[in-house]
Amino acid sequence: MLPVRAGDSQDEIVARLLNAASSPEGQAYAKAFSGNAATYVRELRERDPLPEPDRTPGVPHPDPFLAGRGWHVNKHGIYSRRAEPAPKAPQERELEAEL
Repeated sequence: MLPVRAGDSQDEIVARLLNAASSPEGQAYAKAFSGNAATYVRELRERDPLPEPDRTPGVPHPDPFLAGRGWHVNKHGIYSRRAEPAPKAPQERELEAEL
């Protein structure tokens, strides 16, 4: 670890280590940080699991924002977006016949 300079706060040290991921110290810190974060997420999911989403083909996405934009479950059980319908060509106007 690099010697700590007087006046450096812990936040500054962390920021320096995360921004210097190419250094051996930065890589070691990023690896430990990533492992701890994964552990915390796993523990939270075990304590309060999310309900399994409905994967029936054609079901809209549970998020109303995404559902409104065409996201749905496809035949493979994966969320995908419906292609936007092609714009219709404007109909030619019928001209009135002169009498």
